[in-house]
Formats: sequence, C-alpha cells, structure tokens
Amino acid sequence: MKKFLSTDIKFFKRCLFVGLFILLPQIFTEIIFDGIIWSFLSALVSTALICGYLYYLFHRIKIDIEYISSNVEFLYLQESKFENITRSFEDQFIQKLSRRFNEVAGHLNRTVENLSSEKTKLSAVLDTMADGVIVLDKEGMISLVNQSAITSFSIKLRSFEGVKFIEVVRDHEIQKMVDHCLKTKEISGGEVEVSSGGFFYVLVIPLLSTDNLIHEGVLITFHDISRFRRLENTRREFVANVSHELRNPLAGIKGLAESLEHFDDLDSDIRKEFIYRINQDVDRMTKLINDLLELSKLESGQVKTNIMSVEIELLFDKLRKTFSEAYSERGVALGFEYENQDSRVVAEFGMLTQIFTNLLENSLKFTNKGDFVKVYCKENNEVVSIEVSDNGVGIDKEHIPHVFERFYKVDRSRSDIGTGLGLAIVKHIVGYLNGEVSINSELGVGTRVEVKFKKI
Repeated sequence: MKKFLSTDIKFFKRCLFVGLFILLPQIFTEIIFDGIIWSFLSALVSTALICGYLYYLFHRIKIDIEYISSNVEFLYLQESKFENITRSFEDQFIQKLSRRFNEVAGHLNRTVENLSSEKTKLSAVLDTMADGVIVLDKEGMISLVNQSAITSFSIKLRSFEGVKFIEVVRDHEIQKMVDHCLKTKEISGGEVEVSSGGFFYVLVIPLLSTDNLIHEGVLITFHDISRFRRLENTRREFVANVSHELRNPLAGIKGLAESLEHFDDLDSDIRKEFIYRINQDVDRMTKLINDLLELSKLESGQVKTNIMSVEIELLFDKLRKTFSEAYSERGVALGFEYENQDSRVVAEFGMLTQIFTNLLENSLKFTNKGDFVKVYCKENNEVVSIEVSDNGVGIDKEHIPHVFERFYKVDRSRSDIGTGLGLAIVKHIVGYLNGEVSINSELGVGTRVEVKFKKI
C-alpha cells in the first residue's frame, strides 16, 4: 500500500492527460457531429496528439539519459578526479539516478585516492629497499622493477612493457629458478654469481590469487651478498697470510734451536750466528704482531690522538736524523726539500712520523747503491702535499691497485724482509687524519708516493 501511495504523482497526471487526449476529441465529435467519418477523423487526431506527446516525453528522457551516460564514460576514461552531476532533472527517477551516480563517483574518488596513496607508499618502499625486486607476470614478462635492481644489473631501459626477464638479467641459473617457480608454483632460491662478478642470494616466490588457484606471476628478490663474500675471502686470506708470515720464522727458530741443543761442539762463531738469526726471526714476528695491533686499533678507532698544527720542518728534521745513517750505509742518497719552510698541516706528529717512516723504509728496501730518495713538500691555498720519490726498482702497473692491501707483496719484494703491512698502515693513518694518499710507479724507473693534508 505504501509503495502504491509513494508512486510518482506526475505519472498519474501524464496518464490522465493522455486519457483526455483520447476522450475529449471523441466526446466533442459525439456532441457536435454524427457519423463514422467524423469518428474516424477524431481517432486520427487523438492518435497524432498521443504520438506527439509520447515523442516529446521520449526525447526529453533520451537527452537526460545520454547526458548521464556521457558522465558514466568518465568513470573509466577520465584519469583525474571524477566530477559530480550538478544538472537538475524534471523526472524524479532520472534525478534519483543522477544522485546514485554522484554517490558512485564519490566512492570511486575515495577508492582511487586510497589506491594512489598505497601505490606511492609501495613505490617509496620498493625504491628505498637495499634488495633488488623484479615482478613478472604469468607469461614471464616484467611488470615491475625497483631502483636497486636497476642499479645492481645496470639496466638502461626506460620502459619494461613486453620485455622478458632474460633480456634484462642475462643469467640462465636465475632463469631456471623462474621457470621452475612458474611451472610448479613452488618457492625456489639460492646463491648466484652474476657475470659482473657480484654475488646475490636470489629468492623466487609465486604470486597466487587469494584462493591459491590462479597463478598471477612471480616475485624475485636479489639480496647482495658480495660484501660478505669479500669479507669471508679477506678473512681466509688474512689467516693464510698470518700463518705464512709466522710459520717461516718459527720454523727457522725451531731448526736453529734444535741445532744448538743437539750439537754441543758447534764453533762459537756458528753459535753466535744461530743466536743472531733467532733474534732476527723473533724481531720479525714482533714487528708483525705490532703492525697487526696497530692496524686493529686504527680500524676500530681506538687510537688516542692529539690533533694539532704540525710544522713540516720539524717532521723532516726528525726523519733526517732517523734515516741518515741507514741510507749512508746502503749508499743511497736521501734529500729533503720544501717550497715553504713554514708549511703546517692539521695532524698528529706521531702518526705523521709513522707514515713517512714506513714510506722511507720501503724506499730503502727497493733502491740500490747509487740511487736516490727525495722527500719534497709543496703547497697550494688549501692543501699541503708531501711526496716521497725514488729511482729504485719500481712496481709493475698490475700491482699498483693492490699495494695498500694487507700482506700484499709484489713479486720483487717477496722475501723475508718486511711484513706486507707497511703501506696498509699508511693508508689507514692517512684516512684517519682525513688526508689522501696515492702512488705512481713504473717498473725499472722508480716510485712516487704522494700524501696530502689540509693546510693551516
């Protein structure tokens, strides 16, 4: 009953109006005229009036519906915010339809804003991840790549539409994992060494629908473990190098000690020689251990320093007194020069002394009688540069990138002299003092080491 009472009043009015269109001509004809012809004519007139009115109603409703339809198209064609229908309609049902459209448009606007916000957050998370992420669809085509993956694999493409995974990451081992995951819907992973030399732990995860029935693609993550591999290799090399450096002198000490123990009739000069060699090996191991402790302190930041203004002239005087006798005995010339005797740097005097002590010891080891070693100080507006150069045996170019590594020795220096830690200590001290160190050398010509510090 309520539905009946709530029916559109306009609808009844229109029905009444149509009825009058039908009845009034007939009533008018019956009253004034009489005859079949006039009745037929009145029916024609009534029909024409009814058709005209119905056409008017249909055309008006058609225009309103076309207007609403054109706005509905914006729901899936318009990329920006959906606009509401503000036009007023005479028909109550059309007006109600427009209100429903506005409600749907408002709901879609809120949904799109939420999705856009979530997409922005997801994009920010993916681009700030340290791990590389690549998403493939069920056909194996790339649908998403984050910045870390682009950097790790040096990807130059701007668009990934229609691009296969193997075209971007040219590694058949990873491709096998992807194919296995697409085929079996199972997680696969493992460590992979890529062609660029890096190591990654790759995890391939299937992307399934909520009911786990539809396979929508795979998610691939790349965790860079190159640093851990390098650290592991460094640790192994360190243990091997320390073992090698200690094993030789220990073996020598053991052999000499056994000789002294079992041969009581050894000549006194031979006994003195054995004791002297034992002392040399002990000193060598002591220096090795001290150098390792020094490196450990530098790397851990446990060194206590007194950073202050240091006069280069005082540094050169100390180095000259320390090395003059040793250089004279070897017949190697040692010279100190500077552009400005008042040059000063921000550093710690003890550390500066250790830097150039190590460099001058190296120069003395790898120069011959008649060669020269020069220590030269120059400066500009911001930097004081101190160079230690010689015309000794030099270093082959293939070894230069590695000379600052711990225990690294070039072929010509693989002897019992030195621990292979001197230049590593130099590099760490210079870095600790916020300086820079570089080396240039040519085999058979000589070596030049340059150390730069901030000028006062």
